[in-house]
Amino acid sequence: MTKHPIIEAAEQSGLDIADPVVASAIEAARQVGIEQERDRVTAHLQLGGTGSTAGMRLAHKAIENGDDMTPMYGAHYVQASRAAAELRAYAEDSDDVDDAILNAKRPPSGFTDPEAAAVFARLSALVKGGDGDVAIEDLE
Repeated sequence: MTKHPIIEAAEQSGLDIADPVVASAIEAARQVGIEQERDRVTAHLQLGGTGSTAGMRLAHKAIENGDDMTPMYGAHYVQASRAAAELRAYAEDSDDVDDAILNAKRPPSGFTDPEAAAVFARLSALVKGGDGDVAIEDLE
């Protein structure tokens, strides 16, 4: 079984790890390290998870590399989150525009000639109900 790195370091430095004061100091140092690592990982996960896959990839890489949370990382997380929000807004706007176009009311025919009005009505029905590809044969 391998020893904890703190125990190994204490032994290599000549400390008596059986001494209660040394053991207490080692345990306190271990707890501080755990808390610092938990804070580091939590900070990356919280900022990385604010709305983008790119942010989570950045968080995963930073955690894996052992990188501290720095202002530069904060800026990258904000940038990734903003880009994701803009992409979502663009997609919502695009859907709204598509819905408006599909549901637009077409004006009635302005033709007074009954035959011209009938052709216009048939052509409108073909374009609205079809794939938008209309041939002359479709009007017969």
